[in-house]
Amino acid sequence: MLTTAERRIAAAGRGLCRLDCMTTVPRLRTYYEQAGYTAVGELPGKVAPDGSTYGVTLLEKRLREDPERP
Repeated sequence: MLTTAERRIAAAGRGLCRLDCMTTVPRLRTYYEQAGYTAVGELPGKVAPDGSTYGVTLLEKRLREDPERP
């Protein structure tokens, strides 16, 4: 599913794929990092639909080279 999502994002002309994962699931973060994603931040207070908060790690992966970006 991840590869399919990346292909669709790239086909839409986007060069970057971003996602987040709960900080309480380190195995998922490891999976994303092994798939080429890099942690770029933390959001400790993301609000769930029920009003509770939880932490997430923000990750991104470059899908193609962007000639306008150094």
